[in-house]
Amino acid sequence: MNSRDVTYINSRRRVEGVESERPLGSVVNEVKDEVKVFAQTRIAMLISEMRENLQTIRAAAPMMGVGLFFVISAWLVLTGALICLIWVAFAPSVYAPFLAFVIVGIFYLVVGGICTLLAYSSLQKKAIMPRRTIQVLKDDRIWFQNEARTQL
Repeated sequence: MNSRDVTYINSRRRVEGVESERPLGSVVNEVKDEVKVFAQTRIAMLISEMRENLQTIRAAAPMMGVGLFFVISAWLVLTGALICLIWVAFAPSVYAPFLAFVIVGIFYLVVGGICTLLAYSSLQKKAIMPRRTIQVLKDDRIWFQNEARTQL
């Protein structure tokens, strides 16, 4: 059997026990329709997953805003209290206010730097991608590769 026979056999179909030749145009149209359905399904999965994520964000956003307002207010009040406490510790010195602000500023710089590094590390470990859709696409790619190998 040569390659021409293989191509000829693969482009045939059985109709009630009789082999009939399928035109190349119908095979191409069928493949085109299958690819279109495949793409529409994958896009629908992606949109659905993104909508779920967006609904979660919309529900949490107002509460996050209120919480952020109170955290910033508390931070400002506590910063003032900490500066006053350190100022009193250096009270006889003319540089007491300066030293209090510098000490608190350096403390915040160190804490902020550590938090930023931890957050950056956390984001590197977990990508913000639609995982299910990507996994399905990877599985589809493997399936296509296996199908291509068996057809050739």
